[in-house]
Amino acid sequence: MAQLDAIALSKAVKQRMVDFALDDHFVQDTQLVEICRAIWSGPPETGGLLSDLWVEGAFPARSSGETLADLVEHTLFDPWLCQHLDKCGAVPQARPLYLHQRDAILKAQANYAGDAKPGLVITAGTGAGKTESFLLPILNDLIQHQDKTEAGVKCLILYPMNALVNDQVDRALRPLGGKW
Repeated sequence: MAQLDAIALSKAVKQRMVDFALDDHFVQDTQLVEICRAIWSGPPETGGLLSDLWVEGAFPARSSGETLADLVEHTLFDPWLCQHLDKCGAVPQARPLYLHQRDAILKAQANYAGDAKPGLVITAGTGAGKTESFLLPILNDLIQHQDKTEAGVKCLILYPMNALVNDQVDRALRPLGGKW
């Protein structure tokens, strides 16, 4: 498989943008064309059309090789919740969890001094299941610590943007129906 040369691609995209801008504006004067080409090909601070590319490695999330059903088998996840999430298609019980998802579930159940739980920071690419990394441990904890007599808020999830919360409510919480 050929490797992507991000720097060459950046230069090619910048050149295509400059060519497009010059063609689109029907510049006839050759001196003006060269002046525009020089300015538009330059850095953004001096009038260039494109900023420098931000190139960042995107590494795929690693599989843990374990499923929610495996965690149920080892009494690390609630069986009813596993079945429910599978039945409604939210999280298939036979789908391998990403390593960060499995680790988040395990860390949320570990015993810590004074019942204090550490904060977890999950970093993963788009579509790598970050939502499940926080939602599955929360739901599992809520199921395992149900107390019908105690009223009040059991969990509070804060989001930085309404669009994000709306997307995640539709995708992750709606399958839970009236149980929550």
